[in-house]
Amino acid sequence: MASKGKSRWADSEEDAALEAKLKQEKEEKKRLKAEKALKAEAERVARAAEAARQQQQGNNEDEQAAGPPAKRRKLTPERDSRPSNVAPAVESTEGTKLLRFEGGSFGKARSVENYDKLNDIEEGAYGWVARAKELATGKVVALKRLKIEPTDRNGLPVTGLREIQILKDCQHRNVVKMQEVVVGEDTSKIEK
Repeated sequence: MASKGKSRWADSEEDAALEAKLKQEKEEKKRLKAEKALKAEAERVARAAEAARQQQQGNNEDEQAAGPPAKRRKLTPERDSRPSNVAPAVESTEGTKLLRFEGGSFGKARSVENYDKLNDIEEGAYGWVARAKELATGKVVALKRLKIEPTDRNGLPVTGLREIQILKDCQHRNVVKMQEVVVGEDTSKIEK
């Protein structure tokens, strides 16, 4: 019978020594990596503690310097308290006078006759648009004449009012700015 021979795939002593060496190097790398991670964590914790300490110190300094928290400044004086260096004014029974700001008020709408039609631009779903020149300033504007049914007794159509509101709210460089709404009985001047 044939004797049992040595397998050529069996581990030799050299292979075992090489594996032991690789295993030792691997463990050394793991140990160094763990030490480095511990150092980094310790530094991070130390930096966070230092930042918290500085912030706490800054807050304490702010509280000491500022005293109590700031309150809103009172703009109107009390009725019965008056500074001693100010001469007393004539007391009125109606109380203090309110300041009034002059602003635009509602008045009569300007007429369409203040404009001179230059040319038609386009007809839309709710009316006709024309280029016109304001007679007072010479400024070129776009005039829109709304389509109104003569038999409709409700006045301006809701679609026209909605379009006026949209044009008032719209602000874009490609959209003509709506300046005002004008009215007129005789629109023949802009229908030419």
